[in-house]
Amino acid sequence: MTDLPPNQAYYRACAGRWACRLGGDVRDFSALRGAVGLINALSLVTLSRWPPFLGTPVLKTSVAFEDSGDVVHTTAVTWLGVPLVRSREVITLDQDGTRLRMSGQSRFLVAPWRVECVEGVGEIDASTTRATYQLQLMGTQMLQTTERSDDAVTLTQTMPGYAAVQPLERV
Repeated sequence: MTDLPPNQAYYRACAGRWACRLGGDVRDFSALRGAVGLINALSLVTLSRWPPFLGTPVLKTSVAFEDSGDVVHTTAVTWLGVPLVRSREVITLDQDGTRLRMSGQSRFLVAPWRVECVEGVGEIDASTTRATYQLQLMGTQMLQTTERSDDAVTLTQTMPGYAAVQPLERV
């Protein structure tokens, strides 16, 4: 894979399925509410303070290449096997070998009529182990980074008043 551009090498190494228990930390509810609105802020508070005795929400993702060369990334948040959120993003790799564009949508089980658009840009570092994304999500900017090894990807997400670290493992 060393002769592939960093963005292709990164996503080829990430191809497959990943999962972890969902976590997150609401650090400033007022800042979060101002950034994403009351309903989204309450949803993130609920997930971040979910009591373990009720069962743990799980984050499941997948990465696959399409014939076009684009990357398809899917995400599902499930609780007791029931999907709460599903999303699908298409990642278009830039010809420069490092940058990318992302576009997709999320749907929520509790509000199936509601569609949340996800747009963003990103860059893969020369080592092909780190990605940095600037995403527009829930009406605000989210900084997302990933650090990958062979069978683990640490996903870190921050936005006003909120931070999450997800230790994904290959399944």
